Amino acid sequence: MPFFGGPLEELAEFRAVKDQIERGRGPIMVRGCLASQKAHLIHELSGLAERRFIITYSETAARELCEDLRFFDREVLYYPVKDLLFFDADVKGNEVTAARIRVLKEMLEKPSWTVVTTVN
Repeated sequence: MPFFGGPLEELAEFRAVKDQIERGRGPIMVRGCLASQKAHLIHELSGLAERRFIITYSETAARELCEDLRFFDREVLYYPVKDLLFFDADVKGNEVTAARIRVLKEMLEKPSWTVVTTVN
């Protein structure tokens, strides 16, 4: 029994999500998880899919989740969002655009990846 995954295997909810992923049921939404549990849950489910795209509710939450996931996997990527307030202004230069292109490049080149972003 794996050290991190063992306790999760006993939960019916975890097995249901795992079953949906194994059946290839498209996007899966998981709610009700504490912030400290999200990275653990994602890590345990990550072995079921080569490519994982995680969308969260805010930029802050996405950055925090990305850092938490790096405890389990150093290759987690953060895809920054466009700043809608300064969409037309070139306040940040090309920093955000360059970061987004780096993530897209790694997504194309690597067979397995985890990308964390937000809808905002």
